[in-house]
Amino acid sequence: MVARRLTKIYTRTGDKGTTALANGSRVDKHHPVSKPWAMWMNLTA
Repeated sequence: MVARRLTKIYTRTGDKGTTALANGSRVDKHHPVSKPWAMWMNLTA
């Protein structure tokens, strides 16, 4: 199986400087609570 790299990713809401949490709330991407989530996403990508 050959891995393919995604070069373009489109979101429904665009980038407004916020990120959604699991509970549905949105916080600023620089908010302290978003850092562990971003680290997890990078590790599992």
